[in-house]
Amino acid sequence: MYHIHSDKRVNQSVESIGKALHQLIAATPYRQISVTALAKEAGVSKATFYRSFDTIDDVLRYETDQAVEQMIAYMMDQRALRQATGEMGFFHAFFLFWTAHSQAAEVLMATGTTNLLTDAFARALYRNMEFFRRHIHIDDKAAPYFIATRAATLSAVLVCWLEEKPRTHPDEMPAIMAQLIRPQGHPLCPTHL
Repeated sequence: MYHIHSDKRVNQSVESIGKALHQLIAATPYRQISVTALAKEAGVSKATFYRSFDTIDDVLRYETDQAVEQMIAYMMDQRALRQATGEMGFFHAFFLFWTAHSQAAEVLMATGTTNLLTDAFARALYRNMEFFRRHIHIDDKAAPYFIATRAATLSAVLVCWLEEKPRTHPDEMPAIMAQLIRPQGHPLCPTHL
């Protein structure tokens, strides 16, 4: 896990470590990057690295958590957009955000660590459960399943969309998502057979 304190020097070190990791990822297979090489590239000591991170994955975990928090803030600011585009407006705002911030997810795809994206969505959903409970009934027993399905779906759909060439425009994604969320027949036991 990461443990980053609000301190100017710590923030500078964390930023240097993040930039160095991205430079190394461009030149070296991710799983071959060592803490020693990363610290050297960042211009920090290994002790400085370990004060903020336990593993190299934690650098990506931290960056992903930051991106997801930015997404939540953006989506809250886009409430009018979401309301204007109907109930699927969430997805319009979601894909608009990731259009501008795709690098945060693409690095996870390139390094085989998209599980960090799913985990970040799950942590954000957990932190915001009271918001969801104000809008839909979710009892305590169902909450972990709500979080797991939503986090996995958001991550999988985002990765699929990022892999698409050319990418579907964010304006078109609410209609596509509506087809997936409200299919005509249940996909696991179709009634039309």
